[in-house]
Amino acid sequence: MYVGKGWNTNFDTMRLTRLKLSSIAVLIIITPLIGKTQEQLSLYKSSIEDQFNYVIRKSDTFEDNKVVKTWWLGTLKLHVLDSLKTAQDKITVARLLISDQNLKMDSLNSVIEQKDKKLKAAIKSKDGIRILGITTTKKVYNGIMWTLIILLAASLLIFILLFKRSNTVTINAKIALEETKEEFEAHRKRALAREQKITRELYDEVLKYKNKVKNS
Repeated sequence: MYVGKGWNTNFDTMRLTRLKLSSIAVLIIITPLIGKTQEQLSLYKSSIEDQFNYVIRKSDTFEDNKVVKTWWLGTLKLHVLDSLKTAQDKITVARLLISDQNLKMDSLNSVIEQKDKKLKAAIKSKDGIRILGITTTKKVYNGIMWTLIILLAASLLIFILLFKRSNTVTINAKIALEETKEEFEAHRKRALAREQKITRELYDEVLKYKNKVKNS
């Protein structure tokens, strides 16, 4: 029993020693950081926020009130005004830059608008075709040309059909004329043959009459 109690006591002592060492290590690590943070706070070489923090931390406390040195406030005021002036100057410069950019944008928009107008005019001029002194688009021109082509093709087809019809009529007329000529030639030959026959018969009758008169 005695040995167990001694072992527990030594164990507790070791735990306390470890806790102390851990606390010391944490303090060793944190203390430089705190000191560094406090050293960074300054009334001259830090931001406005850090300057306010500097004044608040360095000021004395009296009955829940902060006692601030007058020259600190004066210095802080000058720094704030200087920062405001710097910010105002930056805002002014930014406004001038914005105004200049707006002018450049307006100028670019004007140039783009002029270029767009010229482009549209060029496209319109390229797409336009003058017919008999009238400017029209290629679409209308193509429509007119295709209409004329269709009309000409239809007229040519009608002309071909009429020509074939008239040619057929002409051929038929020639055939009829040839047939008529052949019939006329046959009739002429028959008439000539009859005329020759009548002439011979008349001649024979005349001879017969003369012979009869002689014999009488």
